[in-house]
Amino acid sequence: MSAEPAFPKPEASNVVALKPPADPVVLAVGGHRLTIRLERKAATSLVDQIVDTLAQSIRAGTVSPGTKLPSIRALAGRLSVSVFTITESYDRLAALALVETRAGSGVYVTNLAARAPEPLDAAPVEMLVADAAGPGNAGLGPFGLVQTFFEGRDMWVAPGNGSLPRSWIEPVWRGPALSRFQRGLMAGLLGESSPRGYALLREQIAAKLARDGVSVHPDRNLLVTHGSTHGIDLVLRTMIAPQDTVLVEDPFYFMTEPMLEPLGVRVIAIPRGPEGPDLTAFEEACRLYRPRLFVLQSVFHNPTGWSIAPPLLHRLLSLAERHDVTLVDEDVYGDFHPGRPVRPAQLAGFEQVIYVASLTKVLGSGLRAGFVAASPPRIAALTSARVRSVLTGSRLEEALVYEVLASGQYRRQIERLWPKMASAKALAARRLRDLGFGLIGPTEPSPLIWAEAPAGVDVEALIRHAGTQGVLLAPGALFRPGRQPSRHLRFNAPRCTEPRLFEALVASIDAARMTGPATTSNVT
Repeated sequence: MSAEPAFPKPEASNVVALKPPADPVVLAVGGHRLTIRLERKAATSLVDQIVDTLAQSIRAGTVSPGTKLPSIRALAGRLSVSVFTITESYDRLAALALVETRAGSGVYVTNLAARAPEPLDAAPVEMLVADAAGPGNAGLGPFGLVQTFFEGRDMWVAPGNGSLPRSWIEPVWRGPALSRFQRGLMAGLLGESSPRGYALLREQIAAKLARDGVSVHPDRNLLVTHGSTHGIDLVLRTMIAPQDTVLVEDPFYFMTEPMLEPLGVRVIAIPRGPEGPDLTAFEEACRLYRPRLFVLQSVFHNPTGWSIAPPLLHRLLSLAERHDVTLVDEDVYGDFHPGRPVRPAQLAGFEQVIYVASLTKVLGSGLRAGFVAASPPRIAALTSARVRSVLTGSRLEEALVYEVLASGQYRRQIERLWPKMASAKALAARRLRDLGFGLIGPTEPSPLIWAEAPAGVDVEALIRHAGTQGVLLAPGALFRPGRQPSRHLRFNAPRCTEPRLFEALVASIDAARMTGPATTSNVT
């Protein structure tokens, strides 16, 4: 009986000698023989080839759940590739929930990998097609999109889902915060939270904002919320009355319109470009309609990923002051910015600005956490609205968020994510451009990409065909007031790492080619 081939022992150096093998490499993994053939001159990257081979073997059961895979250095040595290539390959397999890293032990195939895929439900796809078709069509809509993304996350490849993959979030919970939280678990279960939120958490939020250049007092300027959507809802219900006018961006966060609809207000859309809102349209709307609020996202705007240029932001604040308009700045993705972006609250304080932010994108969707920063009178009014709706917050949940912030785990996590985010964005943008998608605006390391469908491709047909391939696309019409037609789609770069996404896009683009020009090529 021949002995299994031994993997080379790690060397002191991080450099692996790259000498491409002439024949396919046969690996002994968990008692099975696994063949990996790399085509080094192929258009498909080495990472994609490795991920495809391992994923197919895991899903087919060739490599069973619980099997330990070769170490990064060992596999890099056997395949004559860099350790970075294997690291990215394992990261992508983890994002697919096929493998998991066990601290101090290695990389193992997950139990989820053996689960048989559920049959795809065509209904969400057809409803998204109706959304893309524009107003008057009974589509999935904002509420259905949220439900499909969260409840069907294991069934679909959803490159438009705005949250991070699980493997990207898990590191924030590795550290002393959970241990300290568990020691104070009884106090959290029995304790009561202030209507404004756990006092120690507000102090940590104030310190975080100070590092971002925003000065706040934890007792007078802050209110803890269940995420930014909760914060925006409180602001809208507190600040406006029926028949008031509210300005929004076009495109905008898809839940903004459903929150405004029941309030009986006039909604005016201001076009949003790569540099910021159209100031001519803003000033004209102020002159004609005397709006109370302008709801916007100054940093890493959703869905485009753009940030307002500082010169334009100064002019916007000046116009808002002249016309007595309060800016409601929602900040959901700003922590992913590696620099120090300029926010309205930094320049104008809180007399003219209400700042609404989320911590959920970094902590994970299972923990709803955010806050509102505003002037003391507005915080008092918002606190009353919060008491009327939810009475108070969860001391347990707020104490957990406090521990993550106080331990430094939150800050270290976002610092780890900056280069990873930039790499994912660059890769996803390049692949989309290669397929003919149009990307405009500055190259910022936002996770979001606002991509125009390739010329000559019918967007509705593209969405429908991608659905048959298990890919759920996010049509741009969902992000426009009144679901106006759009040839754009929203992509989230960290969710664009799965090779079969781009295989499905290639096939779907070919299937959606039109004989004539696109009829909606002139829309956002």
